[in-house]
Amino acid sequence: MATMFLIFRAIKEKPESIELTPDEVRHTKALRLRPGDPLYLGDGISRRWKAKLTEDGRTALIEDNPDV
Repeated sequence: MATMFLIFRAIKEKPESIELTPDEVRHTKALRLRPGDPLYLGDGISRRWKAKLTEDGRTALIEDNPDV
């Protein structure tokens, strides 16, 4: 069963990627997420984007349109 990791950011438009904070990086390691594992970025209001963890483990690349 896959683990869902949700990151909330105050954003107005869909980003291409996000840099994870040091706390978020530690959390992904604690969850044993690997490069290519899914993450979700939410704006805290109503939008959510699917992303994937990159090889360096410090960046998430946004994949698709918001899920509303």
